[in-house]
Amino acid sequence: MTRPPATPVQRLAAFADGVRVRGLPAELRADAARRVLDVLGNSLAATGEPPARAIGVLVREWGGADRATAIGTGLRLPSRAPRS
Repeated sequence: MTRPPATPVQRLAAFADGVRVRGLPAELRADAARRVLDVLGNSLAATGEPPARAIGVLVREWGGADRATAIGTGLRLPSRAPRS
């Protein structure tokens, strides 16, 4: 008797279990590191651009305590409050 093909959720669960047991493969660790550096680099490059300033204004409008720091600026902003 053959087993039906694994569903996407089953494949993801098997991958996650393998990571738990064996760790992430080296190529995925390297890819994740590149992606994090890419996000940080883009964030830093955009700091003074008009869209970044507009987002700062929007976040200030959320109100609340300044619990987050904008990447590369030291600017403290409120974190998003959960909606009730």
